[in-house]
Amino acid sequence: SEADNYLSGEFYELKQVWNEYCFADVHHINMSWDAFCPFLVKTAKQVRVAIVNLSKESKGEKGLNYLLHPEGDRVIAVGGLSLSRGLTLEGLVVSYFYRNAQAYDTLLQMCRWFGYRDSYLCVFKVWMGTDAIDWYSSITNATNHLKDQISLMSNCNPPARPSDVGLAVRHNPAYPIIITALGKMRGAQKSVEFTISNIQGYFFDTGRLFRDEEKNKANERLINRFVVSLPEPVTDLDKYCEALAHGFWVGIKNNVITKFLSEFKCAFVNNGYKLQDLNEYFIKNFSDTNWDVAICPPGEKEGALPFSIPRTGISSLTRKRAADIFRADEEIIRISGHRAHLAGGADTQLGLTKIQRNAIKQRYADTAQTRETWLRIDRNPLLILYPLSLYLESTGELIDGMNVIWGLGIGIPSPDGISKIRDNPVEVFLNPTAIRKGFKIEDRKSETEDEKE
Repeated sequence: SEADNYLSGEFYELKQVWNEYCFADVHHINMSWDAFCPFLVKTAKQVRVAIVNLSKESKGEKGLNYLLHPEGDRVIAVGGLSLSRGLTLEGLVVSYFYRNAQAYDTLLQMCRWFGYRDSYLCVFKVWMGTDAIDWYSSITNATNHLKDQISLMSNCNPPARPSDVGLAVRHNPAYPIIITALGKMRGAQKSVEFTISNIQGYFFDTGRLFRDEEKNKANERLINRFVVSLPEPVTDLDKYCEALAHGFWVGIKNNVITKFLSEFKCAFVNNGYKLQDLNEYFIKNFSDTNWDVAICPPGEKEGALPFSIPRTGISSLTRKRAADIFRADEEIIRISGHRAHLAGGADTQLGLTKIQRNAIKQRYADTAQTRETWLRIDRNPLLILYPLSLYLESTGELIDGMNVIWGLGIGIPSPDGISKIRDNPVEVFLNPTAIRKGFKIEDRKSETEDEKE
């Protein structure tokens, strides 16, 4: 036929599109090209250009007015803001998008073009450049991330609200688009999340803790149950560090550790990670791994407070740490000092034998020994429980009169001695509520359920 001859120009191009998208086989159509052509010729003559903007011309016969065409109207709608701000076009089957949009919300408004299509979705097509495709892909990821947060809140027990945890919106700095106008984001704050793929040789601790007394009491009850459930602690102090007299356990199964981590309540983990994300990584990758668990010994005794764990015989002093609360209504406590860590540089020695410690000292004699240094050997991953007394850096007073607040440290070994972290940072913008709350969606239990445990 004429459409198979490239010299026929646009007719040939139309046939190529028909073949490329297999319109002859699309459900609801079931029509060959030869059967379609007569309709194409007939209806093409009826197509007109409709102006959709704020001009007087668009209000008349040249505009888009469904009331003037009760039998239907075939138009190519051309316009600016009136279209781009979300006008829905009945019967729209083809859309050409080339606008250089600047914000998520502007692009999402344009999605409203694509309504009224249930019976002809199979033939609808959008044409846009590669840049716009990337923009919409980025927005889709951000939208799905937001929907996941809402699903998690819905599945909480009892269900949570945005006012309970706040919300975060992902942003991809690789694309020149913003979430919304900067004036509307003046209360938002940029943070960074990481998607975990490999974290060998790194140490993480809970440098952001909740200020809420109930959450901290729940953590204390959880620690007590967890320690009681463990086997007898190690007593061979000739093999291990003397400080382990405060409590040290070897060979704890991964599922025991991940269950504990899933219930512990904290706002953030240092290095830009969430405890929830780390725990999912351990569930997926450490199923056959055994852990070491230690209760961290105190540092300086001045300002430390006594604590004990019922039914274990374990009692000691807390570790003193400086902390601060930047705003009166803020619901998280931020550890102060260098890099905002709970841990000291030697804490990850816990669990090493004397032979292992000496080997590391010799290997890294010419470099500064840090938390990560003691992980660069073939050893079990290490979970450290930190009983803390937190004092306001500005006044030296105990925070809110709290006695013992528990934090965590997690050390991941690197048998080859190389620290490996292979993650892509993802920018997120937190709303004011998320900033105050520490942005952690958790499976909240009622106070009654918590007490029963």
